[in-house]
Amino acid sequence: LIVGVGGHARSGKTSIAEALAARVGLPLARFSREVERVARERGLPLGPPDVRRTTLMAVGEELVAGDPESFCRRVLAQAGWPEARSVIVEG
Repeated sequence: LIVGVGGHARSGKTSIAEALAARVGLPLARFSREVERVARERGLPLGPPDVRRTTLMAVGEELVAGDPESFCRRVLAQAGWPEARSVIVEG
């Protein structure tokens, strides 16, 4: 079982996903963690919130457009999937 929690920026998806994962005892994976990891690896600017948001959105769009399956597998791996079998995914 993979449960996805999505929405616009600052819509509360992280809070909901964290609460749900804690409540049902499932691991949590976040798309933003993988996007930020790639951005840092590339040395991209992650300074002020507006620059950070713009950078991360551009990297995320590129990752999804380039190889969405690989990107999703890396996100799920954060939570130990497929061994974890059930995962909450935020992003």
